[in-house]
Amino acid sequence: MARQTHLDPPLYAQFPIIPATSFPVQVRGSWVAFSEYETLSQRMMDLFWDLYLHNTDLRKDPLACYNDILCSPSTGHGSFRGLPKAIVLTATSDVLRDEGVAYG
Repeated sequence: MARQTHLDPPLYAQFPIIPATSFPVQVRGSWVAFSEYETLSQRMMDLFWDLYLHNTDLRKDPLACYNDILCSPSTGHGSFRGLPKAIVLTATSDVLRDEGVAYG
């Protein structure tokens, strides 16, 4: 969205904290390793995706969501060209760890 929008003042940096950056079409290691953690489990993430994509065509077609920039910013357009620099904070024992690492 930062590429399509001309903000005033412009956006100079990103600081995503434990970001969910791609719809879980492919299983990442952290999803498996920490799927049952009490703080944020795979089951909770499935609930959050259901709430975020409630009654949309993207929820019915996981591959479409994986390729959509609003649903999966790290995979939706495959290029970070034109985006501000990012400092990405991840948690070691978190289902979203690998997504944050891939984004950063």
